[in-house]
Amino acid sequence: MKNHFLSCVLAVFALFSVCVADEAASVTIFAAGDSTAALYSERHAPMKGWVQCLPEFVKDGVTVEDRAAGGRSTVSFRKEGRWDKILADLKPGDFVLIQFGHNDQKKNRPEIYAEAQTDFRKNLAEFVREVRAKGGNPILLTSVTRRVWDSEGNLTFSLADYPECTRLTARETETSLVDLNALTRKWVEEAGVEASARFYMNLEPGEEPNYPNGNRDNSHFHERGARAVAEMFVKEVKRQELPIADCFK
Repeated sequence: MKNHFLSCVLAVFALFSVCVADEAASVTIFAAGDSTAALYSERHAPMKGWVQCLPEFVKDGVTVEDRAAGGRSTVSFRKEGRWDKILADLKPGDFVLIQFGHNDQKKNRPEIYAEAQTDFRKNLAEFVREVRAKGGNPILLTSVTRRVWDSEGNLTFSLADYPECTRLTARETETSLVDLNALTRKWVEEAGVEASARFYMNLEPGEEPNYPNGNRDNSHFHERGARAVAEMFVKEVKRQELPIADCFK
């Protein structure tokens, strides 16, 4: 009888230990950003944000929480409470990917505008500080490039100073940086004007059922482009040997 009781106690203890170990081993990758990283439903297919493809690359026990949302900037993401929700769910050891710039630059929309050298940099630095205060690991990302060519076939710098201001903030706050702007610019330039169109949501009439009249969009990714950017991100964090690299296969 005593042996049976002892066996039951040991079994319960072992199960509890496994559960605690599993909970301790679990890691969440949160993403704060705009439409280029956001999660899209099937009615938008084949459009995807690049973070939407990231779960394909993670190890068991790693969860991706894609909290990016279309049209948001460092200003509106906080004002709408989206940032606070990430902080509320964040646990020590988790990672937060922070990618903004596409909408911060829109001067004609004061409710989302953040001047690059002042408010934008300040907002990014505050995000970094708040993640660290919760025991999390912030990673700053420069915005993915838009596919906008000039008349001579050169890819334009349509994001102005925002990528560089993200780089400066990363240096000033000693924060890990993944320079997706540089990586995606190289990717698009090497593909060229014609081939790179297929990375983005450029569709011919009748090509996709959700877009019967076709589509012309050089900011948001086709599924194939989103997956390529997610793969770029994973390769870059492994190249830099950042702590988040351990989350990926």
